[in-house]
Amino acid sequence: MTKPLLTVFAALALTACAPTPPDFLLAPARPTPGAPLPTSAVTAGARHDTPAEPKGWDEMNRRVAPPQGTAP
Repeated sequence: MTKPLLTVFAALALTACAPTPPDFLLAPARPTPGAPLPTSAVTAGARHDTPAEPKGWDEMNRRVAPPQGTAP
């Protein structure tokens, strides 16, 4: 029982000797009132894409294949 009590007392005594943290560490916790931050809509710049009709696989292959007559 004495050992845990001594540990708690030592921790409290050492905490009392700790210096206060510097201002640059506390600044984020204390925001200063000022101009509000600019906001924008989440969907700004997004475009609406509708599904297209399916195409045949042979047409898709011809569109992405290299032109005829070119060497690989």
